[in-house]
Amino acid sequence: MPKRDLALVVSGALLSVVLLGAGTLALSGDGILFPDGTFQRTASLTRKSYYLSATTTLGNQAIQKCINGYHMALLWELVDLSALDYLSFPAIALTKADAAGGPPSGTAGWVRTGYDNDGTSQGGRANCFTWSSSSGSDFGSVAGLTSLWDNLSFLPDPPTLIGDGWVGFGQRCNVPTPVWCVLD
Repeated sequence: MPKRDLALVVSGALLSVVLLGAGTLALSGDGILFPDGTFQRTASLTRKSYYLSATTTLGNQAIQKCINGYHMALLWELVDLSALDYLSFPAIALTKADAAGGPPSGTAGWVRTGYDNDGTSQGGRANCFTWSSSSGSDFGSVAGLTSLWDNLSFLPDPPTLIGDGWVGFGQRCNVPTPVWCVLD
């Protein structure tokens, strides 16, 4: 095991300081991410964590965007956020000023659909041809938590209310977009 450095590890409400060796990145929620990309889970996890990537990618790179130990989320893995913990580590996860450690609103991210190979514009089916296309004529599905509770006019027509504040729509595969990721 490589030499490690001092890192903060948060698991649930417990904050620990761990001596690990040089070059460590702390990861709140469920483990530690090291600079070489390896992810080490903490043993005390009781809930899955998820995050919206802090950086964007085209549709054909969405599946590879999540850090080790996480995968591109299927929408149905995210619908009930009360069963999940948001990974609010700013170098990895998108955060916003009033999120209080929770997920950002008003930003949509690529999300898997569970549907067949599809590039049509219909959100919920579209998946950039199983995340292989970055063409502006193909579409993938994106979802996000709305920031306008009484007005969804900022969304493309027609927006789809998915449930519990989630909205989704088809996005062109050539538009750089964050990715929703969930713990393996």
